[in-house]
Amino acid sequence: MIALAIVGAVFLLLFLLLLPSVRLHLSYKQGEAQVSLHYLFLRFRLFPLKEKPDAKEEPDQEAEEAEAKEPKEEEPQKKKSFAHQLEDIRDLVRSSGKALNRLRRHIIFYRLQGHIAIAREDAHQTALAYAKTALLLQTLLEVIGEVFVLKKHKLTLSPDFTRESSVYHLSLRIRFRPLFVLTAGVGVLLALLRNAHRGKKNSVSKGGSYESAASHR
Repeated sequence: MIALAIVGAVFLLLFLLLLPSVRLHLSYKQGEAQVSLHYLFLRFRLFPLKEKPDAKEEPDQEAEEAEAKEPKEEEPQKKKSFAHQLEDIRDLVRSSGKALNRLRRHIIFYRLQGHIAIAREDAHQTALAYAKTALLLQTLLEVIGEVFVLKKHKLTLSPDFTRESSVYHLSLRIRFRPLFVLTAGVGVLLALLRNAHRGKKNSVSKGGSYESAASHR
Protein backbone atom coordinates (compact mmCIF):
# COMPACT_ATOMS: atom_id res chain seq x y z
CA MET A 1 0.00 0.00 0.00
CA ILE A 2 2.85 2.38 0.80
CA ALA A 3 4.44 1.70 -2.59
CA LEU A 4 1.15 2.41 -4.37
CA ALA A 5 0.75 5.64 -2.39
CA ILE A 6 4.26 6.75 -3.38
CA VAL A 7 3.67 5.94 -7.04
CA GLY A 8 0.35 7.76 -6.97
CA ALA A 9 1.95 10.79 -5.34
CA VAL A 10 4.69 10.86 -7.99
CA PHE A 11 2.16 10.71 -10.84
CA LEU A 12 0.05 13.41 -9.18
CA LEU A 13 3.12 15.63 -8.83
CA LEU A 14 4.05 15.11 -12.49
CA PHE A 15 0.48 15.92 -13.52
CA LEU A 16 0.50 19.14 -11.50
CA LEU A 17 3.87 20.14 -13.00
CA LEU A 18 2.49 19.67 -16.52
CA LEU A 19 -0.53 21.91 -15.92
CA PRO A 20 1.15 25.36 -15.76
CA SER A 21 1.78 27.09 -19.05
CA VAL A 22 5.19 27.40 -20.64
CA ARG A 23 5.90 30.76 -22.27
CA LEU A 24 8.33 31.64 -25.00
CA HIS A 25 9.40 35.27 -25.24
CA LEU A 26 10.81 36.27 -28.61
CA SER A 27 12.17 39.64 -29.64
CA TYR A 28 14.05 41.03 -32.61
CA LYS A 29 15.67 44.45 -32.75
CA GLN A 30 18.00 45.51 -35.53
CA GLY A 31 19.59 42.12 -36.18
CA GLU A 32 19.66 41.04 -32.54
CA ALA A 33 17.29 38.19 -31.66
CA GLN A 34 16.50 36.95 -28.17
CA VAL A 35 14.50 33.88 -27.13
CA SER A 36 13.78 32.90 -23.54
CA LEU A 37 11.63 30.19 -21.94
CA HIS A 38 9.55 30.94 -18.83
CA TYR A 39 8.02 28.32 -16.55
CA LEU A 40 6.48 29.40 -13.26
CA PHE A 41 9.22 31.55 -11.65
CA LEU A 42 12.04 30.02 -13.74
CA ARG A 43 13.61 31.64 -16.78
CA PHE A 44 15.95 30.01 -19.32
CA ARG A 45 17.74 31.85 -22.08
CA LEU A 46 17.57 29.82 -25.29
CA PHE A 47 19.11 32.34 -27.69
CA PRO A 48 21.67 33.77 -27.86
CA LEU A 49 23.62 31.13 -25.97
CA LYS A 50 26.63 31.89 -23.88
CA GLU A 51 29.71 32.51 -25.92
CA LYS A 52 32.10 29.58 -26.14
CA PRO A 53 35.88 29.88 -26.36
CA ASP A 54 37.26 30.22 -29.84
CA ALA A 55 37.78 26.88 -31.52
CA LYS A 56 40.67 26.02 -33.79
CA GLU A 57 40.24 26.93 -37.41
CA GLU A 58 41.53 23.67 -38.86
CA PRO A 59 38.67 21.40 -37.66
CA ASP A 60 36.13 23.97 -38.88
CA GLN A 61 37.71 24.05 -42.32
CA GLU A 62 37.76 20.25 -42.48
CA ALA A 63 34.09 20.08 -41.47
CA GLU A 64 33.12 22.64 -44.11
CA GLU A 65 35.01 20.69 -46.79
CA ALA A 66 33.32 17.45 -45.70
CA GLU A 67 29.87 19.07 -45.78
CA ALA A 68 30.57 20.49 -49.22
CA LYS A 69 31.51 17.08 -50.55
CA GLU A 70 28.70 15.04 -49.00
CA PRO A 71 25.67 16.55 -50.83
CA LYS A 72 27.20 15.86 -54.23
CA GLU A 73 27.46 12.15 -53.44
CA GLU A 74 24.05 11.83 -51.80
CA GLU A 75 21.93 13.87 -54.26
CA PRO A 76 20.58 10.83 -56.19
CA GLN A 77 19.49 9.13 -52.95
CA LYS A 78 17.67 12.24 -51.73
CA LYS A 79 15.80 12.58 -55.03
CA LYS A 80 14.73 8.93 -54.94
CA SER A 81 13.49 8.99 -51.35
CA PHE A 82 11.76 12.40 -51.47
CA ALA A 83 8.47 10.99 -52.79
CA HIS A 84 8.47 8.30 -50.11
CA GLN A 85 9.10 10.89 -47.42
CA LEU A 86 6.11 12.93 -48.62
CA GLU A 87 3.90 9.84 -48.50
CA ASP A 88 5.04 9.08 -44.94
CA ILE A 89 4.35 12.64 -43.83
CA ARG A 90 0.93 12.61 -45.50
CA ASP A 91 0.00 9.34 -43.79
CA LEU A 92 1.23 10.65 -40.46
CA VAL A 93 -0.82 13.84 -40.70
CA ARG A 94 -3.94 11.91 -41.70
CA SER A 95 -3.64 9.32 -38.93
CA SER A 96 -2.70 11.79 -36.19
CA GLY A 97 -4.95 14.63 -37.30
CA LYS A 98 -6.91 14.65 -34.04
CA ALA A 99 -3.79 14.82 -31.91
CA LEU A 100 -2.24 17.60 -33.98
CA ASN A 101 -5.51 19.53 -34.05
CA ARG A 102 -5.78 19.28 -30.26
CA LEU A 103 -2.24 20.57 -29.91
CA ARG A 104 -2.41 23.48 -32.35
CA ARG A 105 -5.53 24.95 -30.73
CA HIS A 106 -3.64 25.18 -27.44
CA ILE A 107 -0.62 27.03 -28.87
CA ILE A 108 -1.43 30.70 -28.31
CA PHE A 109 0.38 33.61 -29.94
CA TYR A 110 -0.08 36.83 -28.00
CA ARG A 111 1.49 40.21 -27.33
CA LEU A 112 2.68 40.51 -30.90
CA GLN A 113 3.73 44.13 -31.09
CA GLY A 114 6.33 46.34 -32.66
CA HIS A 115 7.08 48.50 -35.63
CA ILE A 116 8.64 47.84 -39.03
CA ALA A 117 9.93 50.74 -41.10
CA ILE A 118 10.73 49.74 -44.68
CA ALA A 119 13.52 51.72 -46.34
CA ARG A 120 15.58 51.32 -49.49
CA GLU A 121 18.05 53.39 -51.47
CA ASP A 122 15.41 55.38 -53.36
CA ALA A 123 11.70 56.13 -53.07
CA HIS A 124 10.63 53.74 -55.83
CA GLN A 125 12.39 50.74 -54.29
CA THR A 126 11.03 51.71 -50.87
CA ALA A 127 7.46 51.74 -52.15
CA LEU A 128 7.85 48.35 -53.84
CA ALA A 129 9.47 46.80 -50.79
CA TYR A 130 6.74 48.24 -48.55
CA ALA A 131 3.98 46.73 -50.72
CA LYS A 132 5.65 43.29 -50.77
CA THR A 133 6.27 43.34 -47.02
CA ALA A 134 2.69 44.38 -46.27
CA LEU A 135 1.31 41.52 -48.37
CA LEU A 136 3.70 39.02 -46.81
CA LEU A 137 2.94 40.18 -43.27
CA GLN A 138 -0.82 40.05 -43.82
CA THR A 139 -0.61 36.53 -45.25
CA LEU A 140 1.61 35.37 -42.39
CA LEU A 141 -0.76 36.70 -39.74
CA GLU A 142 -3.74 35.08 -41.46
CA VAL A 143 -1.98 31.71 -41.57
CA ILE A 144 -0.98 31.91 -37.91
CA GLY A 145 -4.54 32.90 -36.96
CA GLU A 146 -6.03 29.98 -38.90
CA VAL A 147 -3.59 27.31 -37.74
CA PHE A 148 -3.03 28.47 -34.15
CA VAL A 149 -4.68 30.93 -31.76
CA LEU A 150 -3.61 34.53 -32.36
CA LYS A 151 -4.62 37.10 -29.77
CA LYS A 152 -4.98 40.81 -30.44
CA HIS A 153 -1.78 42.30 -31.73
CA LYS A 154 -0.40 45.78 -32.23
CA LEU A 155 1.94 45.76 -35.18
CA THR A 156 2.61 48.76 -37.43
CA LEU A 157 4.25 48.88 -40.83
CA SER A 158 5.25 52.02 -42.67
CA PRO A 159 7.62 53.19 -45.41
CA ASP A 160 10.52 55.41 -44.41
CA PHE A 161 11.89 57.54 -47.23
CA THR A 162 14.52 59.19 -45.04
CA ARG A 163 16.59 56.07 -44.40
CA GLU A 164 18.57 53.67 -46.57
CA SER A 165 17.95 50.51 -44.51
CA SER A 166 14.89 49.08 -42.80
CA VAL A 167 14.22 49.13 -39.06
CA TYR A 168 12.68 46.16 -37.22
CA HIS A 169 11.42 46.27 -33.62
CA LEU A 170 9.35 43.15 -32.90
CA SER A 171 8.34 41.12 -29.87
CA LEU A 172 6.11 38.07 -29.52
CA ARG A 173 5.06 35.60 -26.85
CA ILE A 174 3.90 32.02 -27.32
CA ARG A 175 2.05 30.12 -24.60
CA PHE A 176 1.25 26.40 -24.35
CA ARG A 177 0.73 23.75 -21.70
CA PRO A 178 3.14 20.78 -21.55
CA LEU A 179 0.21 18.46 -20.79
CA PHE A 180 -1.30 19.01 -24.25
CA VAL A 181 2.12 18.69 -25.90
CA LEU A 182 2.64 15.37 -24.14
CA THR A 183 -0.79 13.98 -25.08
CA ALA A 184 -0.36 15.11 -28.68
CA GLY A 185 3.11 13.54 -28.77
CA VAL A 186 1.68 10.25 -27.54
CA GLY A 187 -0.99 10.43 -30.26
CA VAL A 188 1.63 11.06 -32.96
CA LEU A 189 3.76 8.19 -31.61
CA LEU A 190 0.80 5.81 -31.73
CA ALA A 191 0.11 6.93 -35.30
CA LEU A 192 3.72 6.16 -36.23
CA LEU A 193 3.44 2.70 -34.71
CA ARG A 194 0.19 2.05 -36.59
CA ASN A 195 1.73 3.15 -39.87
CA ALA A 196 4.77 0.95 -39.29
CA HIS A 197 2.52 -2.02 -38.46
CA ARG A 198 0.44 -1.46 -41.60
CA GLY A 199 3.61 -1.23 -43.68
CA LYS A 200 4.78 -4.59 -42.37
CA LYS A 201 1.39 -6.15 -43.13
CA ASN A 202 1.42 -4.79 -46.67
CA SER A 203 4.92 -6.09 -47.32
CA VAL A 204 4.00 -9.54 -45.96
CA SER A 205 0.78 -9.70 -48.01
CA LYS A 206 2.63 -8.70 -51.17
CA GLY A 207 5.27 -11.35 -50.57
CA GLY A 208 2.63 -14.01 -49.93
CA SER A 209 0.73 -13.27 -53.11
CA TYR A 210 3.94 -13.45 -55.12
CA GLU A 211 4.88 -16.86 -53.66
CA SER A 212 1.42 -18.25 -54.20
CA ALA A 213 1.43 -17.09 -57.79
CA ALA A 214 4.83 -18.65 -58.34
CA SER A 215 3.68 -21.96 -56.87
CA HIS A 216 0.70 -22.15 -59.21
CA ARG A 217 3.05 -21.71 -62.14
